[in-house]
Amino acid sequence: MRLLFCHDGPMAVDCNGNAYPQTFTEQVLSRYYSIAKELVFFTRTRLIDPDETEAKKVNMEKLTIVNSPNLSSIRGIARTRKAKEILRDELDKSDCLIARLPSRIGALAVRIAVEMNKPYLVELVGCPWDSLRHHSWQGKMVAPFAY
Repeated sequence: MRLLFCHDGPMAVDCNGNAYPQTFTEQVLSRYYSIAKELVFFTRTRLIDPDETEAKKVNMEKLTIVNSPNLSSIRGIARTRKAKEILRDELDKSDCLIARLPSRIGALAVRIAVEMNKPYLVELVGCPWDSLRHHSWQGKMVAPFAY
């Protein structure tokens, strides 16, 4: 089974495509590997120098990282069409979706999965009101709608 995992991230990657996640350790990733042979992360990425990070590189044998445009900004609204194209393509190739919410990428992925009749699971890791209301002035504006 191919599982698509969507969240805002960002995920640290090097120039060779290796991932150095701070929160997604091998132990955390093993939860998803127990239900899927292939795991695809659709998230924002940031390029790093592996010699300048303390994060450990994860085994990329079953993991693929697909870079998402940053949708969490005012300019990000203009990038939504590109993100939708990538998500539709990745969902078409995947058996199911896990969306980590609250996140713009995760919420967009759920909407598209519903349109495509793809099964999905939501990991709710925080209250949208609290996470947005206390983040920035833009978050204060979006919080009531996300809640």
